[in-house]
Amino acid sequence: MTTQSPLVEAISKRDFEQAHSLLTAGERLPDELQEHHLYQLYDQILNAKAYAVFDQLIGNGSIVTDVYEYEKFDKSIFKSLLNNVRYQQAEPAFLEYLATVLPKFEHINDEVSGQTLLSYALEIGVDPAVIRVLIAAGVRTDFRNTAEEHLLSQVVNNNALRPEKRMPYLDILLDAGVAINEPNIVGKTALHIAVERNNKDMVTWLLEKGAHPNEGDKKGQTPFYYALVHLLDPQMYELLAAHEQADFSLVNSDGESPFLGYLRMLNYVSPREIGLLKRLLDDGADLQQTAPYYSKSKSALQWIAEKPADILKAVLEKDAFDINGRDEEGNTILHLVSRIDSNYEQNVAKETYKKVKLLLEAGADATITNDKDETPMMLAAQDNLKTKTVELLLSVK
Repeated sequence: MTTQSPLVEAISKRDFEQAHSLLTAGERLPDELQEHHLYQLYDQILNAKAYAVFDQLIGNGSIVTDVYEYEKFDKSIFKSLLNNVRYQQAEPAFLEYLATVLPKFEHINDEVSGQTLLSYALEIGVDPAVIRVLIAAGVRTDFRNTAEEHLLSQVVNNNALRPEKRMPYLDILLDAGVAINEPNIVGKTALHIAVERNNKDMVTWLLEKGAHPNEGDKKGQTPFYYALVHLLDPQMYELLAAHEQADFSLVNSDGESPFLGYLRMLNYVSPREIGLLKRLLDDGADLQQTAPYYSKSKSALQWIAEKPADILKAVLEKDAFDINGRDEEGNTILHLVSRIDSNYEQNVAKETYKKVKLLLEAGADATITNDKDETPMMLAAQDNLKTKTVELLLSVK
C-alpha cells in the first residue's frame, strides 16, 4: 500500500517548488515508506535536476550519508545517484552537482559487502566522466576485492562492460596510479585476464601501457602460455610477440614451457596451427626442449613424432633439428615415429607410415641403432598393423 503525505504527493507530481516549501517547513518523508517507492521519489528528484530538494533531504537526515551504515550500494542512495548515468552520458549539471554532494558523505572509502563506491560505479558501468568526478572527490583507487584484484583487473575481468566504457576506465585508472602489472591472489595480472578472455583490444592497450607478457602467475604460466596452450591462438601470440619476444625457457610449476604446452595441445592440423608452429620455431622454440609428462621427461621431438604427418612435414621444412640426432636413450626421430603404438587403429598405422616416409625422404638413417641396439624397423615390427612401415624401412638401401 502506498504511503501518502503532502511531501510524497508533491514529489510524485513533480511539484518541486511545493516539495521545497514543505521541506523548509520541516516536513519529512514518512518512515514507513516502502523502499522501492522511496527510490522512485529519489529518481524523480534527480531526473528533474531538483538538486535543492535533494540537498534538503540530505540536510534533514532522510538520506543516509554515512557509507558505513549501508548494507549494499545497490540499496543505498548511490543506486539513484548513479543509475541515470549508466545508460546515458552524464550532463555537466549533474557532474557539477555530484562534485558538490560527495563531500557530504562520511566514510566514503569504506567497503560495503566487498565493494567500494568506486568499484561499484565501475561494475555497473557509469559514464567515465563520473569516475573522474569520484576520483577527484577523494575516492581511493587502491581497492582490491577478495580475489586480490585491483580495480584495473576488475574492469578487464568484467565482460558486461561495453568497450566504449571499458577502455576509458582503463585510461582513467592508469592515470590515477593503478599499477598495470600487479597480480591477484593467484598471480594473474590484468594481461593474463585479458588474454584468457581473448579480448584483443584490451591486450593491445595493456601491452602499449607496459604490461609484461612473460610474467608468470602463481603456476608459472605467462600470458604467452595462455595464448599458446589455453587458446592456441596465432593472432593473440602475434599481439604479444609484437611487444616482447616470448621466453621459451620459462616453465610453469609442472616444468612445461609455452612451446611444449602448445605441442601437447596441438591435435588439429590446419594452416592456422601449422603457421603458428612455424612461427614459434622462427622465434627460437627449441625442439630438444623437454618437460615432465607422467613422471617421465618428454621432448618436443617426441611430441612431434606422435602428431599427424602434416605437423612433422612442417617441422622438417624449417630444418630446425638434426634429423639423425639422438636423445638420451639413443633414439632418433625415426625411432620415435616407428615405435608409436597403433592401438589397433588402422588410421594411426597409416599416419606412422606417412611420417616414416617423410623422414626417409628428408635423409633419416634407418640403420642407426639406439642404446638397446634396436633399429627403427625393429621397433615398427612389434606392431602387426605396421607391416607397410616395416616394408618401407626394409627397402632402404
